Amino acid sequence: MTTKRALIKELAQRMECTDVAAKKFLNSYIELITEKLSEGEGVSIHYFGKLVPHYQTERPGRNLRTGEECKIRARTSVKFKASEILIQKLNPDVSCSPNKWREK
Repeated sequence: MTTKRALIKELAQRMECTDVAAKKFLNSYIELITEKLSEGEGVSIHYFGKLVPHYQTERPGRNLRTGEECKIRARTSVKFKASEILIQKLNPDVSCSPNKWREK
C-alpha cells in the first residue's frame, strides 16, 4: 500500500514542484473532501469515482467475547463507488461493462 509520504514525493515529481508544495496541495485536497463529506455532500471525481456519506442507524449488536447484547450507535461512514473508467483500467482484459460482470 502506498503511503501519504510516497504519494507526496511522486506528486512533487509529476508536478515538478517541491515536496512542501505537493504536501500542501494534498493536505488541502483531503481537507476539502473531508469538509464536503462532513456537510453531507457527496464528492464526484470524474474518471475516478464517487465518495458518498453513508448514514447507519443505531442497531442491536453483541459483544463477541461475553455474548452480552449492546447497542451499536448511529454513525456516518463513507462509501466509494468506482467509475466505470477506473474499473476498466484495473481490468483491461475484460471488455464488457462492470454492470454486466454481476451474475444474476
